[in-house]
Amino acid sequence: METHIAPVLFLFLIFLIVLPGIHSIKTFDHLSVQSGGSATIPCHYEEKYKNHIKYWCKGLLFAICSTVVRSDSSESEGDVSIADDPDQLVFSVTMRNLQRWDTNRYWCAVEIGGITVKDDHASIFLTVHTGEKFTTTQQTGLTFSSTLVMQSSTTIKGNSNTLR
Repeated sequence: METHIAPVLFLFLIFLIVLPGIHSIKTFDHLSVQSGGSATIPCHYEEKYKNHIKYWCKGLLFAICSTVVRSDSSESEGDVSIADDPDQLVFSVTMRNLQRWDTNRYWCAVEIGGITVKDDHASIFLTVHTGEKFTTTQQTGLTFSSTLVMQSSTTIKGNSNTLR
């Protein structure tokens, strides 16, 4: 009987650690920005997270990403700032003076608390390049109307951007 418990326990642990859950955070899937420019990324969240700490994390995998800025500490860290608008259920991260080395996966995240409960999160891949084309990749999912402003005199107009 004990030989059946180990595989079941292993699968349960994999489910808790690796497989993504149903996320309550929404943002763009991908954003391209010109080198030297700025971007403001909206991170939409559900009402239940209104009073939670929000943060911005950098890294390929959420489990090992590095926190860049948090809503409960200094609202700015170098060229990155975070602002929470609980009335609109959105926090925004602004990154200024973006350079090619800033190209990476970033995470909008909400601190849930506790060891057994993973923080809720959504990722966006930011590409910084020297060209002039700016895009957001549309994914199936919830649709929000947002405007992203690039301080390098370029605007992504907010028509209907689909967030995941």
